[in-house]
Amino acid sequence: MNRIDQKIQAAFSWNVDKAFRLLYDQFYNELAVKGISIIRDYAAVEDIIQSIFLKIYKEQRYKYIKDFEGYLKLSVRNECFNYLKQKQSESLDESLSYFEDDTSDPRIEEIKENLHLLPPKCREIFEKIVFEEFTYESVANDSKVSINTVKTQMKRAYKILRENVSLFFFTTFF
Repeated sequence: MNRIDQKIQAAFSWNVDKAFRLLYDQFYNELAVKGISIIRDYAAVEDIIQSIFLKIYKEQRYKYIKDFEGYLKLSVRNECFNYLKQKQSESLDESLSYFEDDTSDPRIEEIKENLHLLPPKCREIFEKIVFEEFTYESVANDSKVSINTVKTQMKRAYKILRENVSLFFFTTFF
């Protein structure tokens, strides 16, 4: 444990609020730079950093952290990547929903024609989320599977469709 970590750990033993101020002041700028280098959205990075500090506070993780700098940097990196994955997933869903209203669009027809390539459970989940606009959570509950299974099935469906639907569609919208 380095000197800064020892100082912060000692501060937690006598005043949690002041210790958090010290922790925040010590690492915020460095964490913000790291986050912005990954996602290039300052507001999102601020939210991510705030949620990390809030989680540390609420769950009293500060009692178990030995390397605050390493823990915070890794947390920011992981949360930024999660943010990017979520944004990518939302953008794919939005791209598909853009075509839902225009059923005469040949690209939607091409997707529908290729749905037979998906495994049955994967196809069922994909159709519920994309065409019937169910949430991941509701599909998970209806199918009696975890939400992570639904996410995995959606990733699998997108991958299979990307490989089989015309290059123009996916380079334009995905």
